[in-house]
Amino acid sequence: FAFADGNDTYRLNAFGFLHYAVVALGTPNVTFLVALDTGSDLFWVPCDCLKCAPLSSPEYGNLKFDVYSPRKSSTSRKVPCSSSLCDLQTQCNSAASKSCPYSIEYLSDNTSSNGVLIEDVLYLASESGKSKITQAPITFGCGQVQTGSFLGSAAPNGLLGLGMDSKSVPSLLASQGVAANSFSMCFGEDGHGRINFGDTGSADQLETPLNIYKHKYACFHFSQFHKQTI
Repeated sequence: FAFADGNDTYRLNAFGFLHYAVVALGTPNVTFLVALDTGSDLFWVPCDCLKCAPLSSPEYGNLKFDVYSPRKSSTSRKVPCSSSLCDLQTQCNSAASKSCPYSIEYLSDNTSSNGVLIEDVLYLASESGKSKITQAPITFGCGQVQTGSFLGSAAPNGLLGLGMDSKSVPSLLASQGVAANSFSMCFGEDGHGRINFGDTGSADQLETPLNIYKHKYACFHFSQFHKQTI
């Protein structure tokens, strides 16, 4: 599967030299230009903003961003504190229907995203074409307060965590049987690339084991390097 708007990714130097993709959420759908991050898990977009990056800026060029609003999506629903995906249950009150809060700090100085968890549909398309669109329910962050780099220089329109935790998009798609719990990315020298979900590769391809290192703020994947032959 790819995102409904295509599997293209772009390295945008104006936004922290990160790689970005276009995703569509909600009913009716709203599109976001999100940074791709293998070092974190949660997918979040600016939403009901109290402190977010501006929607337009001379630094963005011709780009104008959207904000997600749960009230404007007919398929949106709150994620209760009783959900297994709620990591901050101790910050909820006794009402099980209260929205689950989230707060994530990133490695960049004073950079974080804070808000509540929401469930809505993410639009996907098969690699063979865009004629069949899949609406996959996923849990993501309604990012109400961003700090640090997220206020303009990096991920101003959201971030897609691709980590191994149960709340990452690849894990959520796998738990629903939408796609295998895997994804692939390829980046060209010109900054253009692709991302696909459920890509298990071919049976005869070579594999490299990954070692997992869990940091306070993120989970990183490492591969061991033994030798180089020229």
